[in-house]
Amino acid sequence: MGLLEVVEDRGTGFTLALDGVEPLLKAERRLWSHLEELVESAGSRGLPFRLVLTSRDPGVLTEMERREGPLARPDLVLPLPRLPYRVAGWAHGSRTPSEAFLHWALLGDEPGHLPPRRNKHVSASGPVSEGRAGTKESGGPTASWAGVKSAVARRVLDPGGDLFDAPLNHLEITFQRPARYATILRALAPAPRDWSGVLERAQGVEGGGQLAPYLRRLEEEGLVQRQLPLDADPESRKRRYSVADPFHAFWFRFVLPLRSVLPTSDVEELWDRAIAPGLDAYLQRWLEEAARRWLREHAAETFGVPARTVGALWGGEAPFPLAGRLANGQVCYGLVDWTGTEDDLPGEMKRRMKATRYGIGRAARAPLFFLRRATPDEEVGGEQEELRRTLARDPLARLVGLEELMGSGPPSEAGP
Repeated sequence: MGLLEVVEDRGTGFTLALDGVEPLLKAERRLWSHLEELVESAGSRGLPFRLVLTSRDPGVLTEMERREGPLARPDLVLPLPRLPYRVAGWAHGSRTPSEAFLHWALLGDEPGHLPPRRNKHVSASGPVSEGRAGTKESGGPTASWAGVKSAVARRVLDPGGDLFDAPLNHLEITFQRPARYATILRALAPAPRDWSGVLERAQGVEGGGQLAPYLRRLEEEGLVQRQLPLDADPESRKRRYSVADPFHAFWFRFVLPLRSVLPTSDVEELWDRAIAPGLDAYLQRWLEEAARRWLREHAAETFGVPARTVGALWGGEAPFPLAGRLANGQVCYGLVDWTGTEDDLPGEMKRRMKATRYGIGRAARAPLFFLRRATPDEEVGGEQEELRRTLARDPLARLVGLEELMGSGPPSEAGP
């Protein structure tokens, strides 16, 4: 308690700030007890002492709320909300829209997942330039993908990386049975699932009565989100659950199964063998989520009016990963193709729009096509020419590539 003696001798107010308390907690599990003793002793001696803790992990606040004592009643809590997907993607030092999307899809939108330090003039993943879509390992334009892959390997796959164990550390701080929550997150990581789908894949969880409280706690902590199709009643059983942040989806799907072998493995070989084969499906899933966020947050850029309702349709006659209504009443339907290999995207859109009941009777119905590459002079599988003809015939149709999705540059530079 030498610190308090110094405060007492000086007779002036003193503030102790621990900036980024997670590494300290990891190194010293008794830190909470030490801090509580410090605060209690200062209070009993009437010393003008204040303790300030900062953390990137919301689980730290949960730990404080769970304890009894002086740390259970913080004077002020300033939570940092998730970043908008565009801001998060570019904040990693991305230099192209495709790299911004890949950074967001793999490292997520939590403020704590941004690089600890970054020179705004230097990309976090090194100099890049746009390349042609497609590599043997999948996942995007070659040059951009190489840089993002290097950043992910350094921060997530390297046991010394700052995000290597971040999800497990979060669970251990937040929950009393972290392994049970981890198995649910792993079940949800590949794709959104309904109740039965979660039960089927969550090992060790027996019955809905056991699953319900775990899912509820994951929702409360913002790790899982619950969704209903746009055409469903609020009490409908068609709800499904999904991991809320892309980084947690990537980590629980790809990193957790490899965690025990990563310290002794060649990362390049392990990536090509165990991660790359599943990346197309993974990036397709998060391109769908980015498309919904684009319509929700940036519809006015294309349509001149904001969106009023945005979501998806499933469990009915015509599923859509994206659908919604604009403020002017126009209905939008979206299809997403990450790989660019869909044979007849316009035909599929026509069939689904004809079959769906959502938006029926509306004169203004806009088909939206979200593709990895969507410039007129580049091929995206066999459907590019047909897409151009569709756009020419339908003035409401839109082709949205990664530049439109992510913006042409960082939000502060690209404008609103």
